[in-house]
Amino acid sequence: MSDIKFPSSEAIKMPPLRASDQQVGGHHYKGMVIQHAEFCQRNKIPWCEAAAIKYICRHKQKNGKQDLEKAIHYLQLCIEYEYPPNPMMVEPTVPNIVKALTK
Repeated sequence: MSDIKFPSSEAIKMPPLRASDQQVGGHHYKGMVIQHAEFCQRNKIPWCEAAAIKYICRHKQKNGKQDLEKAIHYLQLCIEYEYPPNPMMVEPTVPNIVKALTK
């Protein structure tokens, strides 16, 4: 027989998975060509819009109508923060303060 020795399974180091290769809790994003997090990050989409996209992307695989209602809620928040009825009456919320400081 051969004198070839193979390393034990403990000695073989597998490269760690990237965070984007994993999903914690479920599999509702794994079947997508591009996951919502990568799409939003690459396109610099703000948080409220990104949250809406997340719920729109997963509604058929996860929570159905409730996810669409959540997406609508995040879009309503976006409208409230970005397009106040009277610009002189802007609420002192964190997004509005950040927006004012970055102008």
